Amino acid sequence: MFRYDWIYIVYHNIAYVLMRDPSIHIKESDLIELLKDYIPKGKVLEITKKAKKYACIKRSMVATNQKQRKVVNTLLSSDKEDASLVAQIIQMLRIKQGHTGVRKIKENGREWPQIKELTNACNSFCEVNNLDKKEGYVKYLEIAFKHIKSFYGYLSKLINLYDKVIEEYRVTQELSNIDTNDAIEMHSAYVSMIASKTGLQETYLDDPVKLNYFAKAATEAKNLGCDYDTWIEAQFDALSFCNGIPLPEQLFGMKAKERLMKYLYKYNISLDNNPNSQPKNSDWDQILNS
Repeated sequence: MFRYDWIYIVYHNIAYVLMRDPSIHIKESDLIELLKDYIPKGKVLEITKKAKKYACIKRSMVATNQKQRKVVNTLLSSDKEDASLVAQIIQMLRIKQGHTGVRKIKENGREWPQIKELTNACNSFCEVNNLDKKEGYVKYLEIAFKHIKSFYGYLSKLINLYDKVIEEYRVTQELSNIDTNDAIEMHSAYVSMIASKTGLQETYLDDPVKLNYFAKAATEAKNLGCDYDTWIEAQFDALSFCNGIPLPEQLFGMKAKERLMKYLYKYNISLDNNPNSQPKNSDWDQILNS
């Protein structure tokens, strides 16, 4: 315990921090207007989409005078209702998962500083995704809880999962706007190959991030006129020298196309399904530039 309350507050990282590395808070519409003479609108939207995971959620202030201490105390006394709502949702989710002896974390409890920090993360998540607080808090915590295996020190884990939650929610939104049947078919080809080589039964259908990888692989294969089984066989064949298994995130992109290219050449397979036609330079161009 430090002597001064304001030092104690900073120690527990629940106030706002003045960082030497400057940051800005700006609306998407204002950023588009600001950059319209330099960057096309589509590019700005792409930048803001990728920037979401870099949101500043852990800020604090080192209060060195009475005025700064007053600012810190004002910040910390605000949003008690938000923190209380987060604590309530945590309690409900834990009860829903069958945990026993669950009590709501109270303001005077030793875990309250972490609830305040977690509330900052939840508020940032809501702001990034344009969600109202209650809906956003529930979504953030539901996603984060899925990734917690042990509940020892679980509040710190809920805070540190911010980037993963942001990414998983973004991918879930993307998947909701596309037909996932192709992704599921590519996933089926992948897990079937794993089962045939190892005997292990895998599934990634409950993981939106990995399912999105299969969607990307399916799109690339489809654009090339390549069936999903051949695409997956090519990825595994490239790692056969070490009995390796490609990860879902390795199933698309330039390297995946190169593996397909080598596989087609190695086994004299053509993309037009003509067994007498060996791949030519035009095939390589099509694969690498698609």
